[in-house]
Amino acid sequence: MKPYVHQMKYIAEIGYGFGYDCGIEDYKVVAVINSEEYLNVSYVGVYTLGSDSWKTISSIPYKLAKGYNNVRFPVFPGVFLNGALHWLAQSFSGNGLQVLLSFDMKDEIFAEIHQPENLDKFDYKFVGLLGGCLCMLCSVGFEVWVMQHYGVRESWTKLLEMDQLMTVDIPSFHYLRRTVSLRNGEILLEIQLDAGDKMDGGEDTAIIVYDPKWERTRIVKILLKRIENFSPGYILRKLYEIDSYVESLVSVNPGSYTGAMPNKK
Repeated sequence: MKPYVHQMKYIAEIGYGFGYDCGIEDYKVVAVINSEEYLNVSYVGVYTLGSDSWKTISSIPYKLAKGYNNVRFPVFPGVFLNGALHWLAQSFSGNGLQVLLSFDMKDEIFAEIHQPENLDKFDYKFVGLLGGCLCMLCSVGFEVWVMQHYGVRESWTKLLEMDQLMTVDIPSFHYLRRTVSLRNGEILLEIQLDAGDKMDGGEDTAIIVYDPKWERTRIVKILLKRIENFSPGYILRKLYEIDSYVESLVSVNPGSYTGAMPNKK
């Protein structure tokens, strides 16, 4: 894949994802590249850690949808669940609406997953995980949809909406970026605040907690985006994000693992 990338003159967008292939018991990095030279397809490459090798597997008629970080080389992290990576993508064919795209790490094939109905009205949509389920984060206003049974269209359920979040006293919500399910049943939410009249168009981040049992919200912290002069004509933006992880005994180093060594008899 790296030699192939080097052959491209103009790379418009690069998306990526990281996950585990249970078939070969190894980790993979997936890259989805859209080049200005090839406007109607994106090229897909897979790097396997165990063999330390890249391969180009296919071209797809999709372009990964932009998130909020609209810079020259935007990043599109895939959401890993149920042995597959997930992105929102724009189809080069059909009506041009966004689709929910999955990539099976074992079989290395793409497929579309049905989304909840009537989400086209939202300006911002992100894929996430909540309580071990795939979810859709929709703004503006706010809705959080959860797919309670993976791959079953009818299992999409609306978990949150605007009125439940507006009880917290913070100014000018912009869009909901990420959710994390806590052990006590509460939900941690990362919300980007409206940039207002900031000249650089940057946004501050609010971290709040929502209690679904009592339908209450509270502020954990507001993180202010810091702007620093980097060099003439450039600025360095310090951005904040939250994320979750799952502990594993499978090491990312090929042929190794963590934990206690097995007893030998």
